[in-house]
Amino acid sequence: MPFATGRVFMFALLSLFSFFILMSLQLAKKTRVNVRPIPALDSLHECVGRAVELGRPVHWTTGYGSAMHGGGGLLSPALISGLAIFTHIARLCAQMGAELYATFCVAELMPPAMQAVREIYSVEGKEELFKSQNFIYFSPSQFAYATGVISFMETQQVATNILCGQLQDECILLAETGATIGAVQVGGGGQYAYLMITCQYLLIGEEFYTAAAYLSQDQAQLGSIRGQDFGKITVIFLFLGLSILLMLGIDLTGVFKI
Repeated sequence: MPFATGRVFMFALLSLFSFFILMSLQLAKKTRVNVRPIPALDSLHECVGRAVELGRPVHWTTGYGSAMHGGGGLLSPALISGLAIFTHIARLCAQMGAELYATFCVAELMPPAMQAVREIYSVEGKEELFKSQNFIYFSPSQFAYATGVISFMETQQVATNILCGQLQDECILLAETGATIGAVQVGGGGQYAYLMITCQYLLIGEEFYTAAAYLSQDQAQLGSIRGQDFGKITVIFLFLGLSILLMLGIDLTGVFKI
């Protein structure tokens, strides 16, 4: 009996989640969806502006994590969110005239990134500012890649350092170098303990994964996020209620076993 009840409960919970998402998508077509400000994403304009004022470049990298699982890593949510931030940075650089560099440890990632930036510069009417040589591939080896990026950052004296993607242990080396040369840094996507002590702006948890929706202000995507939040709130109150009942001596947890 608990087995069947648990499955019914999970089906009901998934159905409720789906209902919240579909309802929010429909509401997004009629009313504007607003989400709370995310300081790290709001700071990107300021970070690019600082690079323009100092006459120093902006640097972006997605970290070593995308190389760990071969080509499959290119489809990870962290890398996709990092690329969404990168395209927004590229648009700001095109509009404000900042020099943009991107470093890679995965060769397969360079062509789509270059094409995306080329199209952005074309749309902004700044084709002459696009430089393919600013996309630099170092090595598929973690610390050889990190060494190359460190040398590059110190040579170019980057003003803004964006570390957003599948970051691994190399991020402490890159972030520490950025802090040493006085760069403003934005980090997200992993190894938060390292990023927290070196970055001025940090994308924590879901802030990082909602970057594409937040920066584009696409109402359908924001509606989906709001629906998921309603589902999470429901689950939180459900577990809170079960905890209160458990403290009162009423144990219903066995009912939900699958």
